Amino acid sequence: LLRRPGALAALALICFALMCLNDPFATSTNEHLLRVMKKVHPRTALKLRAMVGNSDSTLGPRRRGPQRLFILWLPRNLLVVLGVLIGALLMWRSTPPRTI
Repeated sequence: LLRRPGALAALALICFALMCLNDPFATSTNEHLLRVMKKVHPRTALKLRAMVGNSDSTLGPRRRGPQRLFILWLPRNLLVVLGVLIGALLMWRSTPPRTI
């Protein structure tokens, strides 16, 4: 299991990306990451919240219809595709060299 730690990290990245397809998981991950970002750099967290449109206020018009989910500043679909591709690339790069 620990002979190829790169493959293990790639598998974890792929699993995280695929778990982001679940709406409640993606929403809670976004909220948790924004909360951590708010502790680390509050100004950036406010910009990310405003850019995505996730405001906690009840004032103003509410958008109706399907809303796009964001994780930090990336659309969820883009995050999933990038996570799976980067994970697959890491998995491919972590294979042992072939000997004849």
